[in-house]
Amino acid sequence: AAFLELGDKVPSHVTNVVLKAALNTHRVQMHVNNLLSGKWAEIVSSHIISKAYYNNGKPGEAFKWAKKAGEACEEIMAKSASSYDEEGIPPNWYLPIVDCVLNNLRKIAYDSDKETKATMGMIMPTAGGKNQREAYDLIRAFLNLCNQKEKAVGARSKKMGTLFIVNHLFKLAIRINLLRGTALFIRSVDNPHFPSFDLFAKSQTVTYNYYKGRLNMMEENYTEAETCLDYALKHCHKGSVGNKTRVLQFLIPLKLLKNQAPHKDLFSKYPLQQYEDIVRAIKTGNLRLYNELLRKYEDFFVSKGIYLLMVRLKRYVYCNLVRKVFKLNEKYKSSKPQQISLKVFRAAFKFHGVEVSEDNFDEIECIIANLIHEKFVKGYLAHGRALVLSTKSDKFPKKNLPS
Repeated sequence: AAFLELGDKVPSHVTNVVLKAALNTHRVQMHVNNLLSGKWAEIVSSHIISKAYYNNGKPGEAFKWAKKAGEACEEIMAKSASSYDEEGIPPNWYLPIVDCVLNNLRKIAYDSDKETKATMGMIMPTAGGKNQREAYDLIRAFLNLCNQKEKAVGARSKKMGTLFIVNHLFKLAIRINLLRGTALFIRSVDNPHFPSFDLFAKSQTVTYNYYKGRLNMMEENYTEAETCLDYALKHCHKGSVGNKTRVLQFLIPLKLLKNQAPHKDLFSKYPLQQYEDIVRAIKTGNLRLYNELLRKYEDFFVSKGIYLLMVRLKRYVYCNLVRKVFKLNEKYKSSKPQQISLKVFRAAFKFHGVEVSEDNFDEIECIIANLIHEKFVKGYLAHGRALVLSTKSDKFPKKNLPS
């Protein structure tokens, strides 16, 4: 499998020679057929040829060969025995090769679709193209094979391939917007008969929890999403700043939703400028800044599928802005510190760029009513008198609110 990847574990001069020679498809197939037979010869030759075409800037042609290697792998897996052979070799020994072939197929499918769109003069849309869909369908067939009943159990089982196959499917499903089938993938893993996560590589379990967390966010299952992303962050390789940053891009909004602000040291370790700005706006109750940041980072938040969640976090900005109004009212020793006219809130909102009619307080009343309903503020609205009346103490009962 390490040789098939032609990555860092293979000397660069060997990789260059192999990829250059592999453009002569006839010659490669002849040499491989001298070393291997049947479907294994087809897998190895097709895979190397696909890598050669991809390296030569021809992802479209590369995909044809990558798919051919994947289909040959599927046949091998479908016919594999379900117990040890005479030499004591486990039936799932080929799974690292399958992972290598499918990883190559998925990546080339994306780049070949991208090339097709560019050739047609179109911008690559969120929903993917034909080759990615074909790769998705083929990889899904591997999942069906892993879920079949067999004699082998635990580390010897085909189910040891389920996690990396599901991870490939997650990546494609998000890319080509085929989310409706992901619940089935999760059920394939989250069942009592599935091998222990201790048997899998940490890279696989971290990737699984990362994508499962993202998918739960899309379904607004925020508690489950946070659990998964916490796992991914905790078990991610300590030196992998890039991967930890990717996890934090989704985990930070979930923590903020639970009133938990990240420590400032986090922003010095990871490139998360957009969240550092967002946290500052929330803590200071700076509504103008928060709205500007939503516009500034809109493309980023939309691309991550969290824009609506970021809009939802605005309630904390409102809460801290209301808190500031009450503090100012107390500072200047108002005769009735528990009563504040809606005109005062209108002035505060207007200062932060929210235009409110002189005679109509509906928008402000709605915002404050929601804060009271969600128990961010203790008090009530006197609609007829255009006043907000609060309790004498503990006006803001949520102690862990970022402020």
